[in-house]
Amino acid sequence: MPEPIPIRLTVNGERFEKRCEPRKLLVDFLRLNPSPTEQEIREAISAVLCRCTGYRDIVRSIAAAADKMRMSSAVTG
Repeated sequence: MPEPIPIRLTVNGERFEKRCEPRKLLVDFLRLNPSPTEQEIREAISAVLCRCTGYRDIVRSIAAAADKMRMSSAVTG
């Protein structure tokens, strides 16, 4: 796995600065708050998902995935 490198950029007036693997896609770099609140999850998916049956479970699944990814990255460093 490649070593993370420092990345700094500005997108739509918002500044981003963190370390990431060189192979990471820009979309993944810009996303992922590792500890999103339920409100942040709902806001992030509001434009791409309807709020029909199952929406509540989708939010819970995203929160669970964030927890799993956060724990995985803590282990791998």
